[in-house]
Amino acid sequence: MESKVKLVIFGESYWIKGEEPEERLREVASLVSSALSEVEKSYPYLDMKEKLLMLALNLAHNLVKIRFDLDGLRRKVEECLTEEQI
Repeated sequence: MESKVKLVIFGESYWIKGEEPEERLREVASLVSSALSEVEKSYPYLDMKEKLLMLALNLAHNLVKIRFDLDGLRRKVEECLTEEQI
């Protein structure tokens, strides 16, 4: 089911369409808006292009960290399952 919602990100309105439920699209928009506000607070002297680059780098860093943590958890689960089978 396709959702179409009007979102406000960093004070600008956008229409977003996606296959995700409306509440998930709103959650994503809220995350982006919040993260961009944090970049604005930390780097008020950067222009918008540079702020968006910092935002992308911060979000990518968080994604890499989450993937790394998830891989560690998978290894622990596999170890536990292997130990139980012995």
